[in-house]
Amino acid sequence: MSRTLVVDRTARGLLAGLLEDDRLIEVDVAGQEPAGPGAICLGRVRTVARDLDGAFVDCGLGHDAFLGARDARALSGARRSARVAEQVREGEAVLVQIRREAQGGKGPRVTTDIAMPGIFLVHRPRIDRVALVPELARSEQAEAQQARADRLLPGGGFSLRPTAVHATDDELADEALRLRQSWAEVEARAGASRPPALLASPPEPLPRLLLEQFRPELERLVLADRVMLIQARRWLEQFLPRWLESVDERLEHLPDAFEATGAAAQLDEALGPEVALPGGSLVIERTVALTAIDVNGAGRPLEVDLEAAREVARQLRLRRIGG
Repeated sequence: MSRTLVVDRTARGLLAGLLEDDRLIEVDVAGQEPAGPGAICLGRVRTVARDLDGAFVDCGLGHDAFLGARDARALSGARRSARVAEQVREGEAVLVQIRREAQGGKGPRVTTDIAMPGIFLVHRPRIDRVALVPELARSEQAEAQQARADRLLPGGGFSLRPTAVHATDDELADEALRLRQSWAEVEARAGASRPPALLASPPEPLPRLLLEQFRPELERLVLADRVMLIQARRWLEQFLPRWLESVDERLEHLPDAFEATGAAAQLDEALGPEVALPGGSLVIERTVALTAIDVNGAGRPLEVDLEAAREVARQLRLRRIGG
């Protein structure tokens, strides 16, 4: 299976598309918002809403952020059934991370389970174990990688990403040290700040997309202009120097990259309200509360349902549906 990552510029920021065998399976957008998803803030609990089992936190973002009971557990170490009123108090300062941006008049959602991504690891300083991200946990490598992680990172506080399989022990140790230092800097800024305060912004758009989407097995990395090409090469030199030689020949500058690779046409087709299937179609309607997917077919329902199952999985990734 060949994989291509395409990055283009849009009015909203950078747009990345992941193609498998020239078929678009995932898209991602990275804007310039300094307080977008991934930002770390020192907020103050304004209100504890017992009926919602959550709290509204002033993070200085214009809208109060919502902190649910589940997302508050990392702060207090509370049991799974603990209500939010048992974990935070009105007026209390809390260190949180933006999990989802404001939508439809609702403020952003925040969590106390801070996650600082690296190439191979995600630093989660408020957990006391080493875990595997779900994609890696479901793989054949899971048992060996869990044993390796327990040996290299005995203090916990990390999740291994699928790219960790390709990393040396020294690369994992170096990245763990770098991420711990970044967290120590955030804690120092928190100690010197009064809420509300922005303590750490998300990475710049291109580094953020590369952190999220880059894989060693990529066949091509296609970038829409030479500025991004230079930035990507510098990023690889800094974080993946031993892979640069093999990856460099696959770095490609292609104006209007989404159009040129066919990703734009696939995206327009895939994100319409109706998606064609052999012998049928999917009708997808999104509301504030849920997304409804209806399968239309005639004649051979089993075949249509099998095709629908594959396409629904692709649509969940493309439309970033779920939580």
